[in-house]
Amino acid sequence: MDTVESILARYRTTLLIAILSAFVLSVLIALWFARHFKKAIFGLEPEQIGLLFEERNATLESIREGIIAINAEGIITTFNRAALNTLNLSNKDGLLGQPIQQVLPDSQMISVLENGQPQFDQEVWLGEACFITNRLPVRQDDRIIGVVSSFRPKDELDMVSRKLTRIRQYADSLRSQTHEYSNKLHTIAGLIQIGAAKEALALIGQETENHQALIDLLVVAIPDPVLAGCLLGKYNRARELGLRLIIDSESHMTDIPANIPRELLVSVIGNLLDNAFEATLSHTGAGGEVSLTMTDLGNDLIFEIEDQGAGIPLEEQARIFERGVSTKGEPNRGIGLHLVNQLLTRMGATIIIEPADLCGSRFTVYIPKKKLSIDPKSTQE
Repeated sequence: MDTVESILARYRTTLLIAILSAFVLSVLIALWFARHFKKAIFGLEPEQIGLLFEERNATLESIREGIIAINAEGIITTFNRAALNTLNLSNKDGLLGQPIQQVLPDSQMISVLENGQPQFDQEVWLGEACFITNRLPVRQDDRIIGVVSSFRPKDELDMVSRKLTRIRQYADSLRSQTHEYSNKLHTIAGLIQIGAAKEALALIGQETENHQALIDLLVVAIPDPVLAGCLLGKYNRARELGLRLIIDSESHMTDIPANIPRELLVSVIGNLLDNAFEATLSHTGAGGEVSLTMTDLGNDLIFEIEDQGAGIPLEEQARIFERGVSTKGEPNRGIGLHLVNQLLTRMGATIIIEPADLCGSRFTVYIPKKKLSIDPKSTQE
C-alpha cells in the first residue's frame, strides 16, 4: 500500500504540474490573442464597435453623394441609399455581396484596386447621365484591401456653377454701372461748379443719347430680357475697363426657342465676352474694341464675338477649351472657355475659332434651334 500510495502521489504531482502548466500557457495564449484582437479593432470594446457601426450607417445615409465600396475581390461591401437612387438601382438586398462588374460593368474601381492610384473629379457617363466620381483605394499596412467610390450627378454641380457665374455677372454689372455713373456725376458736378453749364448739359445729353441708342437696339433686336440685360451689363463693364463693346446694329435675335435654357445662353455669351475683354485689354490696353454680331436666321442661333487680343496660335486652338489651359500662362485660369465648351456640348452647339480681320480672334457660336441628339460617350473626358 505504501508503494501504491507513493506511485499515486508521484502521478498526482505530475498531473498537477501538467495542469498548472497548461493553465499558464492558456492564459499567455489568451493574453496574446486579446492583444492581437485589440490591435485589430483599434482598442475598441464591443459596445463601442456597435455604436460606431450605427453611426457609420447613419453617416452614409445622410450623405447626398452616392457611395459604393468593394473589397479586394471586387465584391460590394458598402453602399448608401443615395447610390441606389442615383444609379436607379432598386434591388437593395441583392446589391450587397454582388461583384461590382456585374452591377456596373464599366466601373473603373477594379483598375484602382489593381494599380492603387486614386482618381479625383473624373467625369463618367452612365447612360445619358454624367457623374463626377472620386475613387480612393483602402489600404491596410501596405496592402490594398478595397476601393471606395463617391459620385454625384454633374448637373447639380453645373447648376451651382451657373448660379455663381450669373451672380458674379450681376455683381460686376452693378459695380460697373455704379463706378461709371459716379465718375459721370463728379464730372457734371465739377462743370456746374466752374460755371460750364453748356458743357454739363452736352455731357448729359451725350450720355443719354448713347445709352438710349443701345437700349433701343436691344429692345428691337433682342426682346428676351435675360439676354438683353446680360449684354447691357457687359456694355457697362467694357466702359469701366476703358474698352468699347460694339453691338452690330444689324443684329437680330428674336427667335430664341423656349427649349434653350436662358441661363446656359447667358453663361456662354457672358464668358466669351469676358474672355474677349481680357484678351483685348492685355494686348491693346484701354481704347480697344470688342464687337458682337448676332443673327437668328436659318436653323441656328449665331453669335460672333471678335476681340483685339494677341490671337490664339493654331496649335493652341485644339487645347484652349481644356480645363486649366490658358494663353495667359497664369495659375487658376482656363476655366471660362472650359465651361463654355461644356455648356455648348449640352445644347448640341459648336464653336469655331478664326483669326480676326486685323488682329485678335473671332469666336463664332452655332446653337441649333432644335437640339441635336448627342452620344454621351462622345463627350466623355
